[in-house]
Amino acid sequence: MRYKRPKIPSGYLFVLPTLILFCVFLYGPVCFAFFVSLSSIQTLQHWNFVGLRNFEEMISDAVFWVSLRNTIVLAAINIVGILTISLFIALGFNRILRGRGVFQTVYYVPAVASIVVAAILWSWIYFPQYGILNIVFGALRLPTIDWLGDPSIALYSLAWVSVWKDMGLFSIVYLAGLQAIPEPFYDAAKIDGANSWQTLRSVTLPLLKPTIMFIVVMVASWAIPEIALPYQMTHGGPVYSTTTLMLYIFLHGFQAWRLGYASAMSFALVAIALIFAYIQWRVFKTEILY
Repeated sequence: MRYKRPKIPSGYLFVLPTLILFCVFLYGPVCFAFFVSLSSIQTLQHWNFVGLRNFEEMISDAVFWVSLRNTIVLAAINIVGILTISLFIALGFNRILRGRGVFQTVYYVPAVASIVVAAILWSWIYFPQYGILNIVFGALRLPTIDWLGDPSIALYSLAWVSVWKDMGLFSIVYLAGLQAIPEPFYDAAKIDGANSWQTLRSVTLPLLKPTIMFIVVMVASWAIPEIALPYQMTHGGPVYSTTTLMLYIFLHGFQAWRLGYASAMSFALVAIALIFAYIQWRVFKTEILY
């Protein structure tokens, strides 16, 4: 009997380098992080296996739930704000015939700027005594506001900075979707006697659903792990009112050196992302299948 060596499909050989990279730099660290979440690490030489103790502490940690609420609120404000404001900016761009490129460049500049630069700029604008906003409020005889020092509005002040930074980018994405809509749809709406609002609701928005889905996914993927703005502008304060879950993970992992507890909270953050992905899949299910 002659031994026949099994044939290995050539496709597997081409995919093998990418699979190795995924295992080494993605799946390997995830498995290692899960092992760390079951441990208590004081130093790199002292590891103690504690089982689910970190997850039990996370459930009873009041600040964890506050940071979780802040993360969800911040992501929701970003999604709703960018979806609406960017849409109206794009509708304005779509009507401009001359100088459209200039306006697009002006609105796109904040997206190019670093998030740290945006944080410093808006920290000056929000400054209680000498900030531009309070100077304008004082000139209008309105009471000044401590935008970043009041726990009731500090998170919303941060959310507006995030919306301001990204709305120009996604207005251009909207504009690309608007220009891809065939003109006969609008001609048919005019023949039927539809006004501007009816055309927007019945023609523009339904045909923009793939673009809207893309924007929702991108904004959420940036907003859920938000850390730069709260760290740079408020350091999570006042009274944890702007502490996001990612910032709370960073503080425990790299300042308090509680890597086990930080890893446990990281898996909670992954769970939030998966829940959102499932909701997004259910909402846009027909468009994805199409």
